[in-house]
Amino acid sequence: MGKEFIFGFMEAKSKTGGISNIPLKLFITTPSQASVRVSIIAPLAKNMYSGESITITKGVIKQVILPKSLRLHGTERSNKSVQIVSSEEIVVFGINQANASTDGFLGIPVDVLGMQYFVPSFFSNKQPYFKSAVVITGTKNRTELRIRIKSTNGGSVDFDRKKYGNGNWLNTTIDRFETIQLLCRGDLTGTFVQ
Repeated sequence: MGKEFIFGFMEAKSKTGGISNIPLKLFITTPSQASVRVSIIAPLAKNMYSGESITITKGVIKQVILPKSLRLHGTERSNKSVQIVSSEEIVVFGINQANASTDGFLGIPVDVLGMQYFVPSFFSNKQPYFKSAVVITGTKNRTELRIRIKSTNGGSVDFDRKKYGNGNWLNTTIDRFETIQLLCRGDLTGTFVQ
């Protein structure tokens, strides 16, 4: 539970390999006895989503629909992050759907984020699900990222016109509300981000 969340939605493809046309979904609730004001915005992508404010109460789960245009595509650096700010503590759950595929996540509040992560990822050798993905979202400007790629099947990540294979370090910076998605034709499970 927390009062501020910043996150991005990774690529989702349909069963035929096309980009998902299904909107993104958030589910928000609170344990607070008081009514809670919640603001949902895409700070650097207001042309895609101008944001909205809602009020939630204890025991009620509010669904919020976000445009599919906030979903990342391919290996990219973008400004498609979503920020949620609330007057009291809330719980945020996100859903990212495509035909025959659904991903979900529990939002981690900004104030309890760590400095080091190992990536759990999904990989399939069947089309169109042959890529493993990682999304990183900036919460502070000029954050230095060091990413040690762990990849199976000879897969590599192409980022900023460079190729990174198993065991290589990808070093870059990320700003607040910026998102980076890395895709690989191998399993990225075990990739280290600091």
